Amino acid sequence: MSLVETSAGQIEYFVAGSGTPEVLLIHGAGSSARIWDTVQKLMADAGVATVAISLAGAGASFRPTDLAAYQPSSYAQSARAA
Repeated sequence: MSLVETSAGQIEYFVAGSGTPEVLLIHGAGSSARIWDTVQKLMADAGVATVAISLAGAGASFRPTDLAAYQPSSYAQSARAA
């Protein structure tokens, strides 16, 4: 697990595989980046690089009190930062 600092707060992420391009994996509601663990291992074995991120409020990512941080546009900003 690693953390990247964004303008909103820290985002948790996991990297697997190597090379480019990388595939960005984003979890659904009520989950975190850890849900992609098996998929990341399989994709790495197939030669595909992946980055799985935990959105705001999930995993070790920041937990904002402002509900606006849980909107799709905020999630998109987190994905770009990762």
